[in-house]
Amino acid sequence: TSWFSHVLMSVQASVLPHAALRRSYPPVEVEAALQKGQLQQAAALGWWGDEVAFQLVRSGFGGLPLLVKLDPSTDLGLHLSNDTGVTSVETIAPGLGAAREGQLRPGDIIRQVNGQTYYTCEAMVLAIKGDLTRPVELLAMRPLALKTWCERLVVLSAGQQHSVNMQVERPCVLLYRFHAAAYDIQFQVRAWHTAVVSNGGDTSNGSDVNSKGRGSGWYLLMSKRASAHSGHVALLQEGRYTVDFDNSHAFFRRKEIDFMLQLLPLEEWERCEGAAQREQLEASVGKFRARAKQLKDLIEQSEVRLTEVRAEEAHLIATLAEARQEKERNGVWLKEARGALKHMAEDQAKSQRGFAFGQR
Repeated sequence: TSWFSHVLMSVQASVLPHAALRRSYPPVEVEAALQKGQLQQAAALGWWGDEVAFQLVRSGFGGLPLLVKLDPSTDLGLHLSNDTGVTSVETIAPGLGAAREGQLRPGDIIRQVNGQTYYTCEAMVLAIKGDLTRPVELLAMRPLALKTWCERLVVLSAGQQHSVNMQVERPCVLLYRFHAAAYDIQFQVRAWHTAVVSNGGDTSNGSDVNSKGRGSGWYLLMSKRASAHSGHVALLQEGRYTVDFDNSHAFFRRKEIDFMLQLLPLEEWERCEGAAQREQLEASVGKFRARAKQLKDLIEQSEVRLTEVRAEEAHLIATLAEARQEKERNGVWLKEARGALKHMAEDQAKSQRGFAFGQR
């Protein structure tokens, strides 16, 4: 059995029973809707994925990228599922292609095949089957979010604010993405701060200060006013945080917003950023190498052409010098010829006048 039929059988075994629990969907139509970003249309057709899964495939938002290259001549050993609405790794057969490659784990999301993004498991399998003449390059995403907040539509009247509260128990990074349908919205991230206040006292004996009080309050980590924005904020301390979408600056206009927030462990985020930077650098190195070869070839061709042009230039200079010399000689000859013609004309005129005088 080829590795593709192995994948296909695993898709049929894992996808169809789960799909039957909901209701089957037309994969071609659902894939087309998702490619256009039409989630409501896809859901109407029977797709059961959500915004989080869609964004993970569409933009890689909230995941660690993994680039996996597999040999099409070997058994892939990769069981795929569409339980999440997109293509996820269900199991990996020990000792076969994906296991030997070593990067993929169950739960990883397959995002691309050979540079092309696909959303449904059915489209992904057909894409893998489509070209078996070269190594299969899979771009997978490992979901990293500890928690996700996602809203497709929040309506804020003038003066209103929508807040998302979160409790952080370890150093994290907050990924955010928001969009306002019209005009702008104030986006801000705040942290709850507890300050220890002392009135002094002798602590030379190692004891605590004589008396102390606690002053608590919110302090601002970041603020951004825009119609759309995405980015990240480091939440380095344990404690309470809140994200505000604030329309208090508006006197009359209401705002319709959608947003996604994801809380990622700091160490995983740093790994993700390092991997992304390494991938970008490797891609840049490849581009620079290719460009260096192009420039080397161009320089060699230009040097050959320059030698030819210089030879042509020397020939043209010699030809020009000869032409100038010949022009000078020709000018002398022309002057002499004109003088001779003038003398001949004068002699002829004299002869004609002498002949006429003799006739009389």
